[in-house]
Amino acid sequence: MMNDSNDRAKQGLRETLLAVTFLCVLTGIVFANTFKNDFVGYDDQNLIVGNESIRSLSPSAVARMFEPEHRGNYQPLRELSYAVDYAVWGSRPFGFQLTNILLHMLTVIGVWLLARKLVTERTALGRGGFNGGRSNRCGSSPGRSCCISGRGCARRPVGRDGLRRSSRDNRRCLACSLPSIERNLPSLSSYSPPG
Repeated sequence: MMNDSNDRAKQGLRETLLAVTFLCVLTGIVFANTFKNDFVGYDDQNLIVGNESIRSLSPSAVARMFEPEHRGNYQPLRELSYAVDYAVWGSRPFGFQLTNILLHMLTVIGVWLLARKLVTERTALGRGGFNGGRSNRCGSSPGRSCCISGRGCARRPVGRDGLRRSSRDNRRCLACSLPSIERNLPSLSSYSPPG
């Protein structure tokens, strides 16, 4: 039992590492053509080439980067990143482009991890989800999602303003309504409109 659990964990780690490697390679391929470029004439001239404040990482220079009046565009982390690039690479564009690609890779991995977590949690909701397989508030069985709309349970209704409502204001959620719909199907099929 314990060995099987360890094997699943190792397999999950391998799959995650494979996916992260694939995403990094794909991002690297997409942005690889930037390495042949020089600094462009748009904002690189102002933010990097002609920016004297990124030439030093002294404590006073770093403190100046975090002063709002220092530049018209207050983005101290970007300026600090440029200063670190300048300290490592000098004024060669390659280092700035490499940092940019690495930041893109981290962003892609972060978005992928977030999407995977959201999809996993949403899938778990359909199997009893966040309540650990216990009965839902409305009494539906585990594995059925009460409150599909996420706005409250049929037995404990919530209004648009988030306040609890009496049962007469209640609109039942789908999971709570299914049993009554199923019970009434025979009578609904034999219904004929007056006229």
